[in-house]
Amino acid sequence: MKRTGTRTFAALLVAGGAWGQEFEVPDVVAPRLPSRAASVEAFVPRGWAIETRLDGPVDNDARPDVVLLLRDRDPKNIVRNAGLGVDRLDTNPRLLVVLAAEAGGYRRLAQSDQVIRRNTNPVLSDPLEEGGLSLERRVLSVTSGFFSSAGSWSMGSTTHKFRWQDGCMRLIGIDERDIQRNTGATTDVSVNLLTGKVIRKSGSIENDRTNVHRGTFKRRARLCFEDARDGDFPDVPST
Repeated sequence: MKRTGTRTFAALLVAGGAWGQEFEVPDVVAPRLPSRAASVEAFVPRGWAIETRLDGPVDNDARPDVVLLLRDRDPKNIVRNAGLGVDRLDTNPRLLVVLAAEAGGYRRLAQSDQVIRRNTNPVLSDPLEEGGLSLERRVLSVTSGFFSSAGSWSMGSTTHKFRWQDGCMRLIGIDERDIQRNTGATTDVSVNLLTGKVIRKSGSIENDRTNVHRGTFKRRARLCFEDARDGDFPDVPST
């Protein structure tokens, strides 16, 4: 089995310094959050802001839980760029936090600064420019978009689906969509990590014809928030 190319290409650009230019991204350290607090605001570190808040059930009790998408606001992380891409790039990281409501406040179930890719390459769009978060039926979906202004014809999005299960925010599914801007070819891949089933659809933006391939894979050990690296998860199969 092989992966679709969208996230692989993005990772190469971010990690490889592909454009041969002087562009330094400041190092950042993920903030320490309290394990418990009386209010949601107490989980927001100084200098950070709430970018998105979702209210709804995450664990199995009747109390309303909270998902926070936090973003750093440090001006030092806004980097000037003299090469390809935008002139000023906001590289401030994001932090995804899941809070379970309990008597007297909230308990932190999970957090990750890696589920959503940090925007560190000036030719790549911000991952949430064409993405976002949703919480439905206890499933948290995190959609990250991909668009490169140079170096690739590929564009698309990846949605990671999580559920509080087996003591973590477990990755239960991935949906990827890839569009080749030069040819119009489209690829949609849906991976169910609980059933071990994969559906791959290939087509074109020019017509409604679609080829569908269904497959299976050997299910692997669970993957959780903490296993993400720069917006991706290791060893996740597709077709």
